[in-house]
Amino acid sequence: MFTALRNSFLVLLTSVIFFSCSHHEEQIPSNILPKDKMIAVLVDIHLAEASSDTRNLTLPQINVAMAKRYDELFQKHGITYEQFKTSYDYYLEHADLLSDIYTEVVNELTTRASRFNASGKMKILRDSTNRVDRAVPDSVKARK
Repeated sequence: MFTALRNSFLVLLTSVIFFSCSHHEEQIPSNILPKDKMIAVLVDIHLAEASSDTRNLTLPQINVAMAKRYDELFQKHGITYEQFKTSYDYYLEHADLLSDIYTEVVNELTTRASRFNASGKMKILRDSTNRVDRAVPDSVKARK
């Protein structure tokens, strides 16, 4: 009897240790974009917003131009605005997942900026507080 009780206790203890130590990642619902896809879409969204030339446009014109860019971007990724919005809302409710996603987005944007700057095509000008002022072609910088 003591042996059976001890064996049961060992099985229970082993199970508790196994399940408490195993990393259980929450299963993302099937209607939600996977993290890697969400990262790719967000990278493209941030690049689209950063590259938009909205000077001399009114707010309604900016909204129309950006809506067109977003539609093109969603089409490129094979998703709809509704899928993106549903997924983004889901990740907003799961802050740890959204934080992981944005860490990867920032890493990807930083990597791309570094490669772009290393190519010598464009340099980033910084102001005295080390904030990015604007990006200008090397040829313009050389004339200054």
